[in-house]
Amino acid sequence: MPVPTDMREFYFYIFHSMTIGRLGIFTPWRKYVTWFLSPINLYGRALFEYYIMYMKKVFVSGCYDILHGGHIEFFNQAKALGDYLIVCFAGDKSIEIHKHKKSSIPEAHKKRVLESLRMVDEVVVGDYLDELGLDFKQHFLRIKPDILAVTEDDKYGKQKIELCSQIGAEYIVLPKTLNFEKISTTEIIDHIKNGTS
Repeated sequence: MPVPTDMREFYFYIFHSMTIGRLGIFTPWRKYVTWFLSPINLYGRALFEYYIMYMKKVFVSGCYDILHGGHIEFFNQAKALGDYLIVCFAGDKSIEIHKHKKSSIPEAHKKRVLESLRMVDEVVVGDYLDELGLDFKQHFLRIKPDILAVTEDDKYGKQKIELCSQIGAEYIVLPKTLNFEKISTTEIIDHIKNGTS
């Protein structure tokens, strides 16, 4: 059985495994039982799709060039606002055009790291280049989340509030509250380059 690639697949395979496992079927017979129960499993998939449809979805976006504790705390705070957290990170082209630098970590690696975080349910790449600060716009309008969560130092509040108004999403500003010293990605890069504390 393939590894689930998102939460929908995860729920489906959990349902599938519970159905087969509870019957105690030996391996040689599993493919026949799977075939017999496929309508039930399809019903289970549809049920979970319906459940996800009515989940409270929270959307966040950022460069997340090098993940640090501040990002993790932000994700945890955002997830606490709803049931399903979508994280959009700026793609390589977006960083090059808007920040005039190359990404510190290749896009595919960054996506894999974000997907491995337990509070993150879905990861998308921000590749809309027409509006500064809104590289996530196409994903946002497609997914139609209930909430757009941002940090208190977000520079594109006006544009994001306008975007939220297009789909009736709530715009929520989260404070940067940490019980340890704050650090930025730029400071991390400088520390790596120069070995400064």
